[in-house]
Amino acid sequence: MTLKKIREYESKEKYIQHQISKTSQPKLLKHLKGKSKGREAVFKDHFEYAMNYGCLKAGYKALCMGARSGEEVRALKSLRVDAIGIDLYPLSKDVIEMDFLDLRYEGETFDMIYSNSMDHAMDLDGFLEEAFRCLKNKGFIIFDVFPGEGNVGECEVYELDVLEIIKLMCDDFFMELCSVNAKLKRMYRGDHKETQLIFRKGTQENKK
Repeated sequence: MTLKKIREYESKEKYIQHQISKTSQPKLLKHLKGKSKGREAVFKDHFEYAMNYGCLKAGYKALCMGARSGEEVRALKSLRVDAIGIDLYPLSKDVIEMDFLDLRYEGETFDMIYSNSMDHAMDLDGFLEEAFRCLKNKGFIIFDVFPGEGNVGECEVYELDVLEIIKLMCDDFFMELCSVNAKLKRMYRGDHKETQLIFRKGTQENKK
C-alpha cells in the first residue's frame, strides 16, 4: 500500500464515532437534503457514461459502499439497475446500516460495486478486499475519487492518488483498468478535482 494515510484511530469504535459525528451534524444534514436532486443528477451522469462505455447495464445487481443519503442508489434505480446502498449512518430508505469493512453478503453477489468513499476507509486494504470478494467474476468496480491534498477534509483517512490506485487495483487484485475519466460532471464546485475509475474483475489472472 503506497497511498498516504493521514489519520489514525485508537480503535474501530473511535473511527466509527468520528465518521458518524460529521454525518449527523444538523448543518450537514440540511445541506445534503437541499443538494439531493443535484447530486442525484451528477451520479446519473456518471453512471450513464459507464453504461455507454459498456461497464454497466440495466438489470445489474449493484452495491454502493458508503452511500449515506442514497443519491447514487436512486440514480442507478432510475437507470433500471437493481441497487442497494450501505453506510455506517444511513440517511435514506435506499441505504442500510452496514460496515463496508464487513459486508454481510456472499462472495460474487454483485455485478457492479460503486463507491466515492474509499478515502474514508479505516483500512483501505480491507475495504478493497471486501469489494473484490463480493464482486462477480467479470463484474465492474466504479470509483469516483478526489485525489490530492486539496481534497482532504476532516474525516478523510487517506490522501488519494489516481496512479497509485490504478497500480494497487491492477497489481494486487489483478483487475483490468477499463476507464479513467476526469471530465465528467463535477459533484462539487470550486477546486475539488474528481476522477472516475472503472475496473473489471477476472480478466488479468492469466497474465500474471
